[in-house]
Amino acid sequence: MTLSPRDLAIQASLPILPVPHDGELPPLPLGQRRLLLAADGLYLEVSAPAMAATLRLAEAALPYGPLKQRLVLPHGPLPAAHLRGLAERAKATPQQEVAGAVVWAAGQGYQLIDPEVISASAGHISYRDTLDDAGLVLDLHSHATGPAYFSSTDDASDRARPGPYLAMVLGRCDGPMELALRFVSAPFLVPIPVQLLSPGAHGLVAA
Repeated sequence: MTLSPRDLAIQASLPILPVPHDGELPPLPLGQRRLLLAADGLYLEVSAPAMAATLRLAEAALPYGPLKQRLVLPHGPLPAAHLRGLAERAKATPQQEVAGAVVWAAGQGYQLIDPEVISASAGHISYRDTLDDAGLVLDLHSHATGPAYFSSTDDASDRARPGPYLAMVLGRCDGPMELALRFVSAPFLVPIPVQLLSPGAHGLVAA
């Protein structure tokens, strides 16, 4: 079988491997990703300077080896103060959406980013996007008093970034706040339990 240049490029950028029953998979080099066929389905594995993950994309009974999901921040958990700062800003202005991010940079650690807002209302926010994709760990915006969910606009925005990173939406900012969380490695958008951001519980947020 002769593959087209397009198919060769796709397979080179996103190879697919079966998980062995015996032995181990070859290590995934930094900055790359691949699909894995495991006993319980199809997984995405990503290795980046600020984040590494192995997450299931689809369930299926397959004749391959077992695999466990994982989500790792190699430089340590996110500072809880950064998440509190983002939530407090959203609660302080529940009449309009807010946006923010947490990025990691060598020698500087995790930094809380407050972007320059161009316009904002109860239904939208627009800001000057100067975020460093290579160091982006958490991209957040609020839905003002609306529910926490990812809209079609959010989907398009997340797929415009290469990832990997975590995307979070804060909703009901005028009362008990709602959260929605997912892992992004375009074009894949993988829902993540918000409990992963509970301080100290899973290593993603400092206690």
